Parts: sequence; structure tokens; C-alpha cells
Amino acid sequence: MAIPLNDYYNKIAYIDSQGEKKYIYPSNMLAIDDITDMGRLANNYFLVANLCEITNRKLKALQKNLDEVISDLTLKYSFDEQLRKDNGGRKPTKDLIDSCVHLDNKYKEIKDKVINAQSQYNVLNSLLKALIMKKDLMQTLNSNARQEKSMTSVSGLSKISPNQF
Repeated sequence: MAIPLNDYYNKIAYIDSQGEKKYIYPSNMLAIDDITDMGRLANNYFLVANLCEITNRKLKALQKNLDEVISDLTLKYSFDEQLRKDNGGRKPTKDLIDSCVHLDNKYKEIKDKVINAQSQYNVLNSLLKALIMKKDLMQTLNSNARQEKSMTSVSGLSKISPNQF
């Protein structure tokens, strides 16, 4: 079974502080073009970390909203006359109330928003982790390049004969 990547790998849309729609391109952010790319990496990390935090706040607000809707609907269905009648004149069971809540359109609408926000947060959080991995890799590459350069200069000295002085 093939899993569609949506468009997250190609671009992620966001609204900047001036209200303009902008895009970030994860494939470009994660490419290792130049070992001296640390400044741009820091800017990318900062941008993605902020977007991740904004999305996390949005997710928490939606989850709070979902909890409120569940409470309201639970109360509503607990005293619903039709459900009481269908249950032989007794108060509806918790399972019956939960089923009614999950079938309610208000619940479904907010639950879909929570799922979408969770997905956005997960994608941004994964991108953040990938940027950290890129930083680690770039540090390793930088260190290796410095080591190789120092080894080359040291090995160049060893080829000097005493007669050259």
C-alpha cells in the first residue's frame, strides 16, 4: 500500500506577521549544499520552531474546545427524553451517551479540526527534528573537513627534508 505524502515535503504554507501567505520548502531546508550554511540553518530552525509552537497552541485550544463540546453534548444526551424512552424509561447508559456524542455533527467538526492540527504539528515537529539532525551532520562534516585539512598540512611538513633548511 502506498502512503501519499500530501504536499508537506514540497511546501508548507503559513501566514507571516504581516498577514501574508508564505511558504517554507522542507526539501530545500534539509538539503546540504554548503558546509558553511549554519546561519541559514539557524534562521530555518527559528522559523519552524515558531510555527511548531503556534500550531501546538492552536491544537491545545482545539482540544479544549473539543472537551467543552463533549461535556455539553454529554449533558444534553443524559437528559434527552427520546433516549430515555428508547432505554425503557431509564437514564441512558454511558455507552449510549458516548455513541450519541461521537455521532453528533458538532463533535465531528471539531474532532476533524483537532486531527488536522495534530497532523500539522507532527509534520512541523518532524521537520524541527530533521533540522537538528542536519545541524549535527553539518557539524560532523565541518569537523571532518578541519581534521582532513590539518592532516594534509601535517603530512606536508613531514615531506620536508633536512637539506631544505
